[in-house]
Amino acid sequence: MRSTDNRDSDQSVLLKRKDALVIERFMLVLTVAVGILLSAHTALIMALMKYACLPWFESSCASAILLLLCIYILVRTNRKLEIQIGNFIYFRGKRYYKELLGEATHDGLTGLYNHKYFMIMLQQELERAKRYRRRLSLLMIDVDLFKRYNDTYGHLEGDRVLTGLAVVFRHLSRQVDIVARYGGEEFVVLLPETDPAGARTMAERIRAYVEESQSLRPGVTISVGIGHFDGTESGMSCDGLIKRADEACYRAKSEGRNRVSA
Repeated sequence: MRSTDNRDSDQSVLLKRKDALVIERFMLVLTVAVGILLSAHTALIMALMKYACLPWFESSCASAILLLLCIYILVRTNRKLEIQIGNFIYFRGKRYYKELLGEATHDGLTGLYNHKYFMIMLQQELERAKRYRRRLSLLMIDVDLFKRYNDTYGHLEGDRVLTGLAVVFRHLSRQVDIVARYGGEEFVVLLPETDPAGARTMAERIRAYVEESQSLRPGVTISVGIGHFDGTESGMSCDGLIKRADEACYRAKSEGRNRVSA
């Protein structure tokens, strides 16, 4: 009988201690909250937020609700703080959106447009060229003997070459041109409003620059194939234009590499 009474007594003491702890936490939160509401200083807000991160605080649902309520009241009563928090959320969200957009449209290594986004842009430009009977040219660029280069110098050096070539292509292209990494060591440059002569001039300019560039390892060269749409072929497709440029690039490589073919 005595042991049962002792158990009841111990449980009663534990409950009282638990209630006292809850009340203590509640009063601490309330004290800090009142201090914030009276002073409206950002430093006290940070102190409250740090207090909210304490492990024991997470176990008290009532304290957490009170904390959020106090922060809400403070923000609503402090216009300057409300604007600051709003700007913080806006700019962080905008930055996050740009990061997601960059991952979806750009190649991770070179920073150029990726294959998927290039195909979307090619479809749009081809449709526009058909509608307005405009000329459209496509350069297919392949790094000569790139596999041998990787085997000789290693893949890290190979990545540096691809990154350096991307800088060159961006530097030499016009603002309206679309430069993308097509896959592996292949790149494409889409040239709106460009006839075959203009496309060849651009291709030769890129090829010569790469051959003579001091920023790339000596011996790095490219072969370029040109595909062209004259604005009147209603049956032309994206795959058809790519095939023309790809076949021309293959001819350039079979004729000795480091040259342009159309």
